[in-house]
Amino acid sequence: MYYTSFNNFDEASEFAKFLAKNKERHYIKTGNGFWNVYHEQEFYPEYKNKHDEELLKVSEELKSCQKQNEVLLQQINNSKLIEINLNHQYSQLKDENEKTKSELKHTLSENKRLNKLLKAYSDKFGEAKITYIPEEIVKKTICPLCQGDGGLREGCPKCGGTGFITKKTTKVKEIIKFNDN
Repeated sequence: MYYTSFNNFDEASEFAKFLAKNKERHYIKTGNGFWNVYHEQEFYPEYKNKHDEELLKVSEELKSCQKQNEVLLQQINNSKLIEINLNHQYSQLKDENEKTKSELKHTLSENKRLNKLLKAYSDKFGEAKITYIPEEIVKKTICPLCQGDGGLREGCPKCGGTGFITKKTTKVKEIIKFNDN
């Protein structure tokens, strides 16, 4: 004979009633703080008690929570990737900013030198007339922000996910003519 243990008499008697309705031979005995129902078959798949229904409900809630947990973990991982990408982009923009500041400083220094030279020539040869001829230069280069891969989900803000940027620069040619006095 087999037996099933229960924590209290109510659950044991409920199972015993189920066995009686199905004309199964059984008896109940108590021992060691448990109620044991002895029966002939090892397993009764059609028997469902309140405890089993509660366990099923809790199991379904647990599965739902696990799915939500997986979604949240994926969101956290995506957030970490985005943070890494943003830190990389920030670093590159900071480097680019420093380079631009350096170039601007050099340009200002060069302009100062050229103005002094222009004044010296003007003093010697007369008033100078400067004509500026702008020349636009278009250059396609690999995006320094995403290194040409387009960024996460092709979302690089600098190149729009193409991996390339078009740099337009204007080069100014200066033509200087001196008026003869």
